[in-house]
Amino acid sequence: MNAIHSLSRVISEGLAKLTAKTPSDNNRDLSKGPFVYTTANISDYVRHLEGEGFVTVVYNPLAQPLASSWLRLPVSGDHHAYTVHDQTGAELKGVSAVAISEKVKKLVGHHAQITHELVFEAKNLPALGFTTFFVTKSNTKSTVENGKAVATNAAGDLLLKGHNFEAVVDHKSGQLKAISRAGKSHQVAQSWAYYPGKHSSAYEFCPSGGSVDLSGGSKLIHSAQFEGFAEVTVQVNEWIWQTMRVYADRDYVELDQTIGPVADGDHISKEVITRFTTDLKSKGVFYTDANGRQDVRKLVVLCSLKT
Repeated sequence: MNAIHSLSRVISEGLAKLTAKTPSDNNRDLSKGPFVYTTANISDYVRHLEGEGFVTVVYNPLAQPLASSWLRLPVSGDHHAYTVHDQTGAELKGVSAVAISEKVKKLVGHHAQITHELVFEAKNLPALGFTTFFVTKSNTKSTVENGKAVATNAAGDLLLKGHNFEAVVDHKSGQLKAISRAGKSHQVAQSWAYYPGKHSSAYEFCPSGGSVDLSGGSKLIHSAQFEGFAEVTVQVNEWIWQTMRVYADRDYVELDQTIGPVADGDHISKEVITRFTTDLKSKGVFYTDANGRQDVRKLVVLCSLKT
């Protein structure tokens, strides 16, 4: 963390110079200037809520421009409305206020003032460059939209529609049931389990026994359709929560998982896993992502060892 904090200070100093309006601004107090928000996922900081608004600088580290990217900014949504403008001064449409889950609110370090996330699509992000967005509190006008009910099928299951596909979610457990694409439907089941640990570490998986199922008590907590995306929040047990998101212009399902503190009353070290089971006839072929190298092809080879 020391390295992260040191690097964040260097970036903050650079941003202060890039965003300075006058030469004297280069000498301003850094505690009141731009800062790198490294813990936005638990919303532990509220300095950006103290004034009438705040500025968000979004950096694209890729060597190619991005047509768009979805942003999530923690805010206090219970007492304020917000408007968002881009660097040209144009007001963004389709900005949604999404309530933070009760699980995240109970995390150590979470600040009680943070109740929602502003979610919107940032477009035309330059390669190795940054784009600025201005968020302003508003008492009379807001682009924020409340979530609506998610579409359902005849069985009452939820339908999350993405780009060229549709995900079917069980209306009771909140678990993914199927994905339909190009007129074909494939069964998909997600389960949770843990392996009793022995001497595992960050680079070693050393279970001392078989997996123990954790999926029996999954229940749907919340679902909503927002402008451009839908999301479903599920509680698997007391210490595992998951939010599933499907964006209308994306061809994938996003899973946001909050795990812990892991129950340790039984004095068993636990290696928590999630497992997906499908009816795909893949002949042992699957694809993974390795440090940004998309779609690395791999093959499962089963063999027996003779002694």
